[in-house]
Amino acid sequence: GLTPYIDSSFPILLAAVALFCLAQIALENEYAGEVSASLWIAAAVAALPYLFTAASDPGAALEQFTGYSITGSQEYQALQGIPEQARYLAASVASMAGRVFFGAFGGEPTRLLDAVTGLLALLGLVVAAARWRKRGHMLLLVLFGAGVILAGLTIEQGVYGRLVVAVPAALAAAGFGLHWALTWMEGRFSRRAVNGFAALLVVLIAYMNLGAYFGAGPATP
Repeated sequence: GLTPYIDSSFPILLAAVALFCLAQIALENEYAGEVSASLWIAAAVAALPYLFTAASDPGAALEQFTGYSITGSQEYQALQGIPEQARYLAASVASMAGRVFFGAFGGEPTRLLDAVTGLLALLGLVVAAARWRKRGHMLLLVLFGAGVILAGLTIEQGVYGRLVVAVPAALAAAGFGLHWALTWMEGRFSRRAVNGFAALLVVLIAYMNLGAYFGAGPATP
């Protein structure tokens, strides 16, 4: 419950919830009111400690939040012209997406998902994009997109704390990807082969994560 507060990631979560509610209303989803109400009630309850802390020293809270903006960094300020600034922001967002699936590009390897889960999540995002009008798939796309894009617009320090908003959506996408793969295999392969494939993936994912946790694989943030 405290995780969304780390390094000002809670506003990113609120923005993702707001975007999802707006998308539901725009699509005239018959469940929009029910879903929006439940999400906002949960967000409001979770926000109470955050808002209480911010109210006790609003200046410090605002300074902390704005201090994470990438537009205030020295690298961004040194850029000349809108095209260069736009490319810099786009590269930062792309880097955030890469951190979720593949780890850091250069330097000490860090990752949020192991390679197998990352590939399944990519497949799941493609599936969700093809079925974006469905409520669950839209929620996944909005949470992942908002989490990655908004985290990409913040500075490097503490970025993994802000990326936590996108992680549940990435894990759900991996589930969608695995479900699609197993469904596609039905009728093409025997039941034993399908079950064996699923079991092999579970074992491989567990091995890779345990190896990373105990220091035998790429470091986790």
